[in-house]
Amino acid sequence: MQAPPRDPSTDDRDVIVIPEARSPLPGWLLLVIAGAAAIGLIVGAVTTYSTLRNHLDARDAAIVAATDRAVAAEADAQRAAVQIGVLESRAADLRAVLDRSRARTVVVGASRVELRRQLARVRRELERAKARIAANSETPTADGRHIAKIVAVGSTQDPPVVVLDLGRWFTGQRARQAAIADGALDPGDVLPHGRYLRNARPGWRTVPLDPGALVSVRGWHRRAGVSLITVDELERLMRSSRSWADRIRHDPFWVTVEGGRMTTLREQRYP
Repeated sequence: MQAPPRDPSTDDRDVIVIPEARSPLPGWLLLVIAGAAAIGLIVGAVTTYSTLRNHLDARDAAIVAATDRAVAAEADAQRAAVQIGVLESRAADLRAVLDRSRARTVVVGASRVELRRQLARVRRELERAKARIAANSETPTADGRHIAKIVAVGSTQDPPVVVLDLGRWFTGQRARQAAIADGALDPGDVLPHGRYLRNARPGWRTVPLDPGALVSVRGWHRRAGVSLITVDELERLMRSSRSWADRIRHDPFWVTVEGGRMTTLREQRYP
């Protein structure tokens, strides 16, 4: 028995299935999605900007630090040049005086010997200056009152400067004990004048000098008592070969530093 013929109009292969249409998303949800996307973009942009800003800040800080180091190095070099330049000028002045003395038959031999002695001492000071500058790492001099030997004065520098060799001052029994401890006095000896300057700190200090600083010395041009002199006169004194200037130059000075600048210098007779 044969199966009845299929009706072509009901063939499954000709049936088209139409998917059920989805309803559109509500407007509020679309706003939420768009807002979230916008927030994500903003957060990403802010993060990227912050990272770049940090890199730029770090680079700027490195540039500033390098610049500061370069400025400090240049300042140290200028201070070193002042120290050596003043000492070299002083040596040249002494050599000139010695040459002039050789040309004068009236100059006694003792005077020439004294000039040679001063010149040799200045040369030794110059060599020590170069050695100390090479080994010294300059540190700022704190505000306050200090005692020091004056190594050099640069009144024509900008700003004017003075080079100090700081020390420590002792009086009475403490002075005798310090001198014995330093090997400057034997235990059985008496310390003359009961004063002692300890000068064991390595390195020198270069301090800006107030152009109007008060400078007081004793025996200026062999005068009695205390004399007030200018900063320019102090520089000339440091370069003078006169015996009275030599005595002042080898005394320590009490110096006052205010705001990083030296404002007063007072000679301390020693010993």
